Amino acid sequence: WEIYTMDPDGNNVQQLTDHEQRDVAPIWSPDGSHIAFASQRNYRGWEVFVMAADGSNAEWLGVQGIPSDWR
Repeated sequence: WEIYTMDPDGNNVQQLTDHEQRDVAPIWSPDGSHIAFASQRNYRGWEVFVMAADGSNAEWLGVQGIPSDWR
């Protein structure tokens, strides 16, 4: 339940998140500098976080991330 990046050919796999709670559904920002994702890190259900493209500086955006019926 972590987020990774890799080259299109499957090489250069890099783990971006390392958290005891689930990190899922990543999406790139239009300029490629950030990745938004859903996580249960705050133990309040699914919420939206954003981090730098290298996995640093993950911050909670203060909003719910995924509908409760999503699995």
